[in-house]
Amino acid sequence: MAYFVTPEELVTSNGVDVRELGTGEQWYEAQPD
Repeated sequence: MAYFVTPEELVTSNGVDVRELGTGEQWYEAQPD
């Protein structure tokens, strides 16, 4: 799965706000293509 997010709206295709996961950019940048 691919995640399309921006610094202003860190939300995955599942509607999860990565800021709530407490990992921010490192969370989605670590995902495989």
